[in-house]
Amino acid sequence: MRRCFWVLCAVASLAVAACATLNEAECQSGNWAAIGAADGADGRSVSHVDRHADACARFGIFPDREAWLDGRSEGLTRYCTPPNAYRIGRGGRQISPVCPVSARTAMQPAWEQGWQYWRLDRDIDAIEREIRHLASLLHHEYTEDIDRAALQIEISRLRLRRQRLRSRQLRYVSWP
Repeated sequence: MRRCFWVLCAVASLAVAACATLNEAECQSGNWAAIGAADGADGRSVSHVDRHADACARFGIFPDREAWLDGRSEGLTRYCTPPNAYRIGRGGRQISPVCPVSARTAMQPAWEQGWQYWRLDRDIDAIEREIRHLASLLHHEYTEDIDRAALQIEISRLRLRRQRLRSRQLRYVSWP
């Protein structure tokens, strides 16, 4: 019972640490414009500064909200671009709703192209896993000859599908 208590304490402390956005050194640096710029470049919302305030309050430090907001605005100019939207989509993520409407409109086609690349990549990975699984069955000593033939046909079909997806994926490989 005592051991469970200590395990729970360790897990709880890790959970609290994971929620902290900044460590003590970052809070003490006081470079709130740079922190805001990094948050803006990551597409963080205005409310994210409150998470920093919570993290730094443990050390008796409070953010300079104005400097953070100025930095965040500068960071958003890097976030709210079509090339970044493509990277976001290609990473399988959604665009954060922090950009002005005009920027979001320009970002959408780039995001969709990246998203298509990511989706095809995910489908290719699933096919490759299936090919590996079927290949392991093919080499199993208890597999009947008739089953081996069916497995080989299925592997060939999957390889062809994978090649078609890779060809389609080439259309989405980069943003102009």
